[in-house]
Amino acid sequence: MMLGNAGGVALVQKLDRTASPLSPGPCQECHSNGNFNPTVDIKLISGGVPVTSYIPGTVYILQVVINANQNAQQFGFQAVALHGAANLQAGSFQNPPLGIAIRTVNNRSYPEHKFPSLQDTFRLEWLAPAGGTGNVKIYAAGVASNANGNSGGDGAAFSNITIEEDGASSLENSRPTGFKILALIPGQFIDLQLPDQQGVVTLVDLQGRLVNTKSHQGTDRMSMDLNTLIPGIYLLHWRGPSGMWTEKILIP
Repeated sequence: MMLGNAGGVALVQKLDRTASPLSPGPCQECHSNGNFNPTVDIKLISGGVPVTSYIPGTVYILQVVINANQNAQQFGFQAVALHGAANLQAGSFQNPPLGIAIRTVNNRSYPEHKFPSLQDTFRLEWLAPAGGTGNVKIYAAGVASNANGNSGGDGAAFSNITIEEDGASSLENSRPTGFKILALIPGQFIDLQLPDQQGVVTLVDLQGRLVNTKSHQGTDRMSMDLNTLIPGIYLLHWRGPSGMWTEKILIP
């Protein structure tokens, strides 16, 4: 990894290197393919579960993993979230952990490494945009470095994912066959009928925090305890062999 860009390419070059439509070229412009065979894996996570759609105004975790062979010594990344034909900023990144900075280039926010990382995984919060924004495309590029102080022999890669906007409520879509909320007793329990005989149910608050999780095996009925939850709106998520389902529930 070049020492000049070790603090992040947006900081040093003031450029997008994610291979987005705003980028003059990805990280390969400076870092050769090397021997690390890197790939970039991008996930948007809610309650520990990867999602392919967002609910406006909800906090998610953006995770970027630089997969490389074991000879790589250091890692770096840059990401951006865009929407629309003009590739405008989509949502906002927040609360970066140690080692990640959020830089601004041409009125867009770019989370990136602050210094070369010994870990291949980067995570930070992403606050989803307001309703009506539409699909969001997240671009990310990563570098796997041999830590020799220059770009020779390093590896770089890039990827992107599209995250769809949910409707005003998941209930506007038809529930999967067999999914029913049989009872919801505030402060006590929620009773569910589920499409499969096995799966996992999670409850997540609107800040993206996991508040409860429970597995079911050999039955399509399950009750989940609600007595520790404060009143509010939560995301009820089910995943099983036949698919997955998420909807908002109100606990008075």
